[in-house]
Amino acid sequence: MLLLGGCWSSSPPAPPEPVHNTALPGPLEQEPIPQHTVWRGTYTCRQGLTALQLTIDVNANGDANAIFDFGPHAGNPDIPRGSYRMLGTVHESGSKLQVRLAPDKWINQPENYMMVGINADSDRERRHLTGWITDEGCAGVEVRRVQ
Repeated sequence: MLLLGGCWSSSPPAPPEPVHNTALPGPLEQEPIPQHTVWRGTYTCRQGLTALQLTIDVNANGDANAIFDFGPHAGNPDIPRGSYRMLGTVHESGSKLQVRLAPDKWINQPENYMMVGINADSDRERRHLTGWITDEGCAGVEVRRVQ
């Protein structure tokens, strides 16, 4: 809550005392964008809940190469394993990371599966990514950083 007050005085107020504090904190230092990370979690598409491991390598300019490894989840054990390469960017937005990845080429394509993209943002600690899969038949993606 902010309270404002004022009073009328016939004489001008005394100037404030100078502050001599040499221990003022500097700007908060941000952890640089990690160059190599591994994330594990899940995403949901037409096939249902699917396990995901996302490995991302980032260049100094924010360009990213990634590998999207997917497969069975305990709640959906019949999902086949597959993987493909992705290209995109990882940029800072305040203390968060913005990850934008598009499919590039298959490494291991299961029958009747297609590649999808990811748009996700991290938490402030850069330990979790949450977002969505870019295909209209899909929903969210949620992974946590394991490396």
